[in-house]
Amino acid sequence: MWVLIGSIVGVLILVLALVLVMTMIVGPNRRAAAAAAAAASASAASASAEAEQEYRSAVTAFNTASAACNTANQSMTSEIATARKYATTDPSTMQDPTLITTLNQSLTTAQAVKLCMPPTMASDTASIQQQTTALQSDSDAVTKAVSDLKQADAAVPASVKAKQQAIAAALPAGVVAFEGHSYLVYTSGADTWDQASAICQSISSGYLAHISSADENNFLYQYITSQGVQTAYFGFTNVTQDGTYQWSDGQPDTYTNWHPGEPNNATGHEHWAEFYWKNTDGTWNDGDFGSGTEGDARDFICEWNMAASN
Repeated sequence: MWVLIGSIVGVLILVLALVLVMTMIVGPNRRAAAAAAAAASASAASASAEAEQEYRSAVTAFNTASAACNTANQSMTSEIATARKYATTDPSTMQDPTLITTLNQSLTTAQAVKLCMPPTMASDTASIQQQTTALQSDSDAVTKAVSDLKQADAAVPASVKAKQQAIAAALPAGVVAFEGHSYLVYTSGADTWDQASAICQSISSGYLAHISSADENNFLYQYITSQGVQTAYFGFTNVTQDGTYQWSDGQPDTYTNWHPGEPNNATGHEHWAEFYWKNTDGTWNDGDFGSGTEGDARDFICEWNMAASN
C-alpha cells in the first residue's frame, strides 16, 4: 500500500513539474501577443479617426461646392432668361445698346461656371452666346445704316425737303403708315384699273400700291380687312405684256404672294392682282376689276413714298 501511495505522489509531482514548465514557456508568449494585439488595435483606431476626419472634410467641401453651384445655377438661370429675351430683340429697337455688352459679360461668366451647370443649361448658354454674337453684328450694321441715313438726309437740299414736307402735308386724311410709306384704300371712284391708277397719281403723285415684302403684304391685308374691305386691287399687272406681271411704278418684281393655282386668267380678262375675298390668308388672285371675276369689287389701294406729316 505504501508503495501505491508513493507511486501516486510521484505522478502528482511529475504533473506539477510539467505545469510549471509549461507556464514558464507559454506565459511570456501570451503576454507578448496580447501587447501586440493592443498596439495594433490602437493603431487601427487612430487610422479610423483620421479617415473619418478626412471624410467629414470632404463632405463639407462637397456641400460648399454644391451650394456654390446651386447659387451659380440660379444666377445663370436668370442671366439666360435675360439673354434669351435680348438675343431675339431687333437691335434697331433697343434703347440701350450697352445691354449687348452686359449680356456678353454675363455669358462669359456662364462659361466660367459651366462645370456647375446641367448639360442642358450649358448647351443653352452656348446657343445664346452664338445668338448674341449675331445680335452684336446686327447692331453694328444698324448703327452704320443709321449713320449712312443721317449723312444721306444731310445731303438733301433744303428746297427738296420743303417740297417733300408740303407733299406729305397734302396727303389725304385717313392714310396709314408702314416703314416710311403711306397707304389708303379707296372703295369707290374708279370703273377701271387705269382710272384707279390715275386717281392715285392725281393725289400727291401717288401710285397703286407696290408690295415688296411679306411684312408689307401682311400689313396691307390686315389694314383693308380692318376697314371692312375684302377685295382690293394694287399695282401688279400683266396688261402691258400678257403673261408677265410687272409693277406699275416701274420697280423690280422682288416679291409675290399668289394663291395656289393663281394667276389663272379664269375669265380671259384677269390682268390685275388683288387681295381676294376667298383668300383669307392674304394671298393674291388675278381679277378683271369687277367685270366678271366672282364676287369681285373695284376697291383699290394707293401708296405714297412718304409718311403723312402730323
